[in-house]
Amino acid sequence: MVHAYLMYGFPTETEQETIDALEIVRQMFMNGIIQSAFWHKFTMTVHSPIGQNPEKFGVKRIENSHKGFAQNDCKHTDTANNHDKFSDGLKKALYNYMHNVGFDLDLQEFFDFEIPETSINSSTIANYLRNKPKTENKENAKVLWLASFPQIEKSKPKYKTLVFEYKQNTISIELSEIESDWFINILNEILFAQQSITFDVFEKSYKNKTKLDFAMFLKSKNWKVLRKNGLVII
Repeated sequence: MVHAYLMYGFPTETEQETIDALEIVRQMFMNGIIQSAFWHKFTMTVHSPIGQNPEKFGVKRIENSHKGFAQNDCKHTDTANNHDKFSDGLKKALYNYMHNVGFDLDLQEFFDFEIPETSINSSTIANYLRNKPKTENKENAKVLWLASFPQIEKSKPKYKTLVFEYKQNTISIELSEIESDWFINILNEILFAQQSITFDVFEKSYKNKTKLDFAMFLKSKNWKVLRKNGLVII
């Protein structure tokens, strides 16, 4: 599961930008990219560029004293925008999205004052996911495993079944013994030895250990199952 740390109310941030940000968040939840989130309002800190030059960003510092380590927040007023009025609506929309409801509601439904229409296309995130580049072809892409270590069961001769336990279900794949041993060895390196593995190393390891066609492996049903259930390439 992915949690998003969301922020709003930056100095110079317009109402349009706030609503556009909410639309992006709506689409990310709707497309299953994030499952949890929380909106945090911008806080000025004394040593930040905004804290040092508030007028440059259209804000005014109310407190000027530095109270010590980890006590460096500065109260301020934004002379250009009232960001506080968006707080309830942003949280209300987020509560709905986290419960997988409200995706079809107009953003205006979450606010008790008139807001601008979003300028973000309603298919922006879906289009990105549909057209995203295949990072498998990048030699320096990192290979990660986000699920648990599988149980290994014997199946038919010269084959093994890898069983992955998840909260909602159980996934199993059947690999030849040589592929199974290779994959378990890779998982040991990633999870326990904590070695950083690139896609190039991943591919060469498969070819060297199994002597099989890596391109065919990428087209297999097992590869698709692994990619959907814990194997991440970034």
